[in-house]
Amino acid sequence: MLLTGFRKMEVLGMHRAWIHIHEHSVCLPDTKAGRQVRVIGQSACTLLVGQPARDDSPFVKRTVA
Repeated sequence: MLLTGFRKMEVLGMHRAWIHIHEHSVCLPDTKAGRQVRVIGQSACTLLVGQPARDDSPFVKRTVA
């Protein structure tokens, strides 16, 4: 959340399929303002790519530091 500025529920409900690493963006299909494509930085991309997939879950795994 700190690297993207996304809202809490946007992060908690994020699907792996929404992440577009080559475009450095995340496509959020349903936000307060509707569908949005948001650009994210290289650090956020690196962190998201490094998250292991969890079983057959479409969600991005949450980690606690």
